[in-house]
Amino acid sequence: MNFNLIIAIALLAAVVLIWLVLSYKGFLKLKYSVEEAFETTEVYLKRRHELIKKVTKAAKTCENCDLQLTEAISQMKNAAQKADSIEEKVSCENEISGLLGEWMEQAGASGKASKALDDTCRQLIAAEDDIEHFARFYNTLVKMLNTRVASFPSNLIAKLFHFTAKPMLDAVIGSKRS
Repeated sequence: MNFNLIIAIALLAAVVLIWLVLSYKGFLKLKYSVEEAFETTEVYLKRRHELIKKVTKAAKTCENCDLQLTEAISQMKNAAQKADSIEEKVSCENEISGLLGEWMEQAGASGKASKALDDTCRQLIAAEDDIEHFARFYNTLVKMLNTRVASFPSNLIAKLFHFTAKPMLDAVIGSKRS
């Protein structure tokens, strides 16, 4: 009788150990997938940063452009470039998206943008479309990770091995333009 109890306990311990290993491995895979998706998105965000430099330069020659808003975008871009963590970068990029949306609405409403500014805005819109595509992929992976971090019993593994929820990228200005 004691032998059967020992075997049952050993089997239960083996099942729990296998579950722990597989859960940990699943978390690692999701974590690295989220990081890879963000790095891919970040390539397009860097392209946006280059275009923001051009927009800032072109906006200075435009008489109807809101230079304070342009400067705020430029400052936020610099903050995003200096950010150390994904969380900080996502926060800055989300702020840039909001500011760019506001700026694009104002620039479109004035209708008196220079040709250089108009061309740069078109390039920026194309870049935003690319960012939106990759941000959706990133957000899908983040949603999967965050669900696992918050759901029982996988949340026990998340707490044990310090896996945390990641921030999502907000909609980019592409969804804010008409």
